[in-house]
Amino acid sequence: MIKLLLLFIGFFSVTTVVSAQTTPEPTPITGTIRDSSNNKPLEKAVVSYIETGKTDTLRVLTNNQGHFTIDRSPSGEFIIIISNVGYQPKGIRYPPNMAGEL
Repeated sequence: MIKLLLLFIGFFSVTTVVSAQTTPEPTPITGTIRDSSNNKPLEKAVVSYIETGKTDTLRVLTNNQGHFTIDRSPSGEFIIIISNVGYQPKGIRYPPNMAGEL
């Protein structure tokens, strides 16, 4: 039986810090990947970030606590795809300018 991945999505606020040079600070995308059947964190799950309309994909691995950080500030709609050996991949589409903790 294929297990399902569970991505904890929390409510968050996005804060933009404007420096003296008016360059906004990047707001990284963070989250925790857990097994949906036992709620245990998944180590070394692949989290892929794809911005709609762009061809590059950024991939990161979760740590031993299932946590990941993607150092990107999305400027448009983006998709997060989570995959791991023995699990069915899961993709989630997010609206523009959504970053922070997913």
